[in-house]
Amino acid sequence: MVKQTFQQSVGGRNVTIQEIEAPELPLVVPEKEDEQLLAPEDNPCLKNTPVVQPMRVIAVSSTIYGTGANKVTRITLHYQGDSYHAWSNIDFRHMQGFSAYKANGREYFILLGAGLARDDQGKIMSINAAYAEGCPSQLTTLGKEVAFIYVPDSEPQSNVKLNQAREILEDMHTLYGKEKVKLAAAYESRVQLAVMNAARAEEIRNTPPGDATIRFWKRDMVKEQQERGAE
Repeated sequence: MVKQTFQQSVGGRNVTIQEIEAPELPLVVPEKEDEQLLAPEDNPCLKNTPVVQPMRVIAVSSTIYGTGANKVTRITLHYQGDSYHAWSNIDFRHMQGFSAYKANGREYFILLGAGLARDDQGKIMSINAAYAEGCPSQLTTLGKEVAFIYVPDSEPQSNVKLNQAREILEDMHTLYGKEKVKLAAAYESRVQLAVMNAARAEEIRNTPPGDATIRFWKRDMVKEQQERGAE
């Protein structure tokens, strides 16, 4: 039942505000369940539990050079407070769209940023620009073979961390090698969806908003507290 109605014009459209009677909603009180805590040695869920390797948390920033099928990516891997650099012959935009994966028996949580290298005029930078910035020329001669070339840092780093960084890069490329068809298809789907969303947003901007009706009711907090106390 509508108790009172207000109307006003906002941004070129009519907005109707109606105060209605508060609906009679049943008060649902969750039942308390008896919880019985078991010692670890008595808990069947914890018996014979295999040892799980911790998930590695990594962040990757990547810049793609070139157009068409001829592309290279400059990678910066951030792991445990250090940064590692490499060049890859895959388009790392295909590696977006997911945050967790498993490769070679190891699990990862990844934050990945990828974008095209552009010059001051906004044009996509070519493979030659990548060569000028240190990309090894042999990387583009490997054909369809998925590969990366690690770039040693000028600062000394521990062998343990270097091996872990190489292992992480290897696992990423192993994943791409196995799933590149699906990853490429998923990327194309994201591109098409972005185009559709942009067109829809433009349509919404160019469409005058329609009238709107807003309904509300006032809550009787004293009554609600009394009902809760009665339970």
